Amino acid sequence: MDISQSHDDVVEHADFYDRNSSPQYTFGKRLFEQGLKLTEAGHAILDLGCGTGSLIPDLVKKVGPGGCVVGVDPDAGRIAVARKSMSTYRNVRFIKGTSSDAFYLEPFDGVISNFAMHWVPESEIESTFTDIYGMLKPGGHFAANITMQPDSIANEICRLTTGREEADLMCWNCQPPSYWQELSQAVGFEVVRASEEPMINPLQDVEAFLEFVHAYSDGRNDWRALTSDELFGVLRKHGIQSLDREPWEYHALRVELVVRKPE
Repeated sequence: MDISQSHDDVVEHADFYDRNSSPQYTFGKRLFEQGLKLTEAGHAILDLGCGTGSLIPDLVKKVGPGGCVVGVDPDAGRIAVARKSMSTYRNVRFIKGTSSDAFYLEPFDGVISNFAMHWVPESEIESTFTDIYGMLKPGGHFAANITMQPDSIANEICRLTTGREEADLMCWNCQPPSYWQELSQAVGFEVVRASEEPMINPLQDVEAFLEFVHAYSDGRNDWRALTSDELFGVLRKHGIQSLDREPWEYHALRVELVVRKPE
């Protein structure tokens, strides 16, 4: 985050992210609705990379008044939005930080991470998984959605807006299921599932698509910096001749990872 940004600017960007992150919420909710013993009454759950906390109310319903939910995110603005919107929850707390900041909290029955692990640099990912393993109770689950391959149109727009040519600019550590499986096993997890899954997000129109891309790339991919010719050039390259096409869809691939700490 640019330290020259004011608090109001940071919160405004977080509000923008909150308004445009509903497609991610849908996939996140599926993670703990698949019959796994990740979230049950009385459980302590960590949402790692919680953003503005969109999954927190559903997690609170799962754990009930006898459980607790902790949300951790490195973005101060998103944590501020989450705290404000969920100030009435007595068994919820938010921490600005990373996995290392949550390591010394109470041991958790489950950890969930929804589209956050691909933002962890490869140089730090093993220590992050080691932290997650250490903060789980024996028998506890870690479940994550992780971007494997971003939308090709979004990625090309990002190249234009940033002037960079890396293969995947919509995330920092896009890897196949085998990578996450091997990493999980290396730190001691038992792998329940590591699968490649489609990530198709229907969006109302082209502006909704572009705004989602902006939010999903943490605000770095601002399509408004492009000229009309540049934007239409990208769209035509991908066979799109009209902005009136409905619905617009964000097509990507994700890894659905579920692992368990041995008893």
